[in-house]
Amino acid sequence: MAELLPAAREPAPLDASIIVSLVSVGAVGGLMALAALVVLGPASGLGVAVGGLIATLNLWFFAHIGRGVLAGGSRGRLWGLIAATKFIGLFGGAWLLLQADLTQPLTLAIGYAALPLGITIGSFLRREDSGEPTRGGFDPSSAPAENLVPADPESDTLHEPRDQA
Repeated sequence: MAELLPAAREPAPLDASIIVSLVSVGAVGGLMALAALVVLGPASGLGVAVGGLIATLNLWFFAHIGRGVLAGGSRGRLWGLIAATKFIGLFGGAWLLLQADLTQPLTLAIGYAALPLGITIGSFLRREDSGEPTRGGFDPSSAPAENLVPADPESDTLHEPRDQA
């Protein structure tokens, strides 16, 4: 039976862009928690810190789960189950924090906002000129030189680009 299953590849290590995003999310969460502590007091600072910690851990788990799922094989299906468990744990943990009145919903949400903010900041901090070929996305050097839009939408003939000289 085991020989019928596809062989699982070894999961690739986390690449630099994910690590930059993880550090950015953690830093943004920490800075937001510090600002909330100074401006709004200890209870708000704690709530924002907890939200930032949840955001950072969520991205870390997401990176490892995605890495495991992309490795394929029977382990990939196990990682899919772990992803569902993480999703339930994320909402269940937030619900428990709010039910136990350990934090306020708004401060938790503000701290969790470190996730999209940190990922955005991390995307600006990545080095684009690493010399590696692009993986996904649009590479302008591979675009065809001719215009592929039909001159007449009713026909399939393509018009040639004109020289603007």
